[in-house]
Amino acid sequence: MLDKLLSRIPSHKVDVWCSEDYMSPTAPPGTPPPDTPTPEHLSDWWDVRPAEDGGQQWLRMHELAFCKNEILIASIRAQPTGSTDFIKMCPGHLDRFIAGSNLAFDLLAPVRRYDNGVHLDQIRDASTPVVLLHELSHSIILLEVDHRTSMIVDLKGQDKGYYWREVIYHATNNAYNALKNADNFAYFVLAMYLHKNHWATGLSEPTFNDGPARDSPP
Repeated sequence: MLDKLLSRIPSHKVDVWCSEDYMSPTAPPGTPPPDTPTPEHLSDWWDVRPAEDGGQQWLRMHELAFCKNEILIASIRAQPTGSTDFIKMCPGHLDRFIAGSNLAFDLLAPVRRYDNGVHLDQIRDASTPVVLLHELSHSIILLEVDHRTSMIVDLKGQDKGYYWREVIYHATNNAYNALKNADNFAYFVLAMYLHKNHWATGLSEPTFNDGPARDSPP
């Protein structure tokens, strides 16, 4: 999955919005209403974006899928067809990323080494690339998977599927669930990228020194 995702990202089109201005409570005149009644806790909105980008259609939104919900950082619309993924970055969290953090990392700079005791959860929350990678791991288009059976999801373990506690829970209790959970994927890539620290406990620690060649097995 990692090889496929990374090989396809450079040529993949992603429509990123840093607001919810793409949603309108009304559709253009003459547009048929949604096909089915709107269930409780959901609401219908018209996507004003161009049709070639996946817009000009009704969206059925859960009440927790709006940026006014402080828990939401970003979301991706998993589209079973088309060539463009759509990611929404909530402006409040994006402002925090832009403001910067002493724990954020710069993909254009050499890989940094963190002081001992920094948790991967703190780096995840400070770094836009990790959020985008998490969202892109949900992409049906990039991974070329069946959205009904093989999609990477936010799989609830002890809580809601997010952060180190959930990553370890899935890895310890069910390896298949770990392969299906987006944050397991994002944390693996994050820890591998930040290779100047050892992350087995979730906390930044010194890396192991390479042993002398004479101590290595033949």
